[in-house]
Amino acid sequence: MWIEVVFWSIPLLIYMWILGMWANAKDNQPEEEKEEMTFIRALGTTLLCVLVGVVGIGGGSWYTTDKLFNPLIKEVEE
Repeated sequence: MWIEVVFWSIPLLIYMWILGMWANAKDNQPEEEKEEMTFIRALGTTLLCVLVGVVGIGGGSWYTTDKLFNPLIKEVEE
């Protein structure tokens, strides 16, 4: 089951790696060439961070509940 989580997180990891490489390239540009941070860019970055956080917390909570607590609950019910 955990292999599915790893498999489905690969596209997100690739996207985040490419985004980091792009940000590093932008950071190394001279000051004259840098673009200003606009409201849309700030909003997009915020939404991306929130999405990654929600997926991480949700996935971790689901995995913990499914793998750790369900066997304990089943033992108590018996």
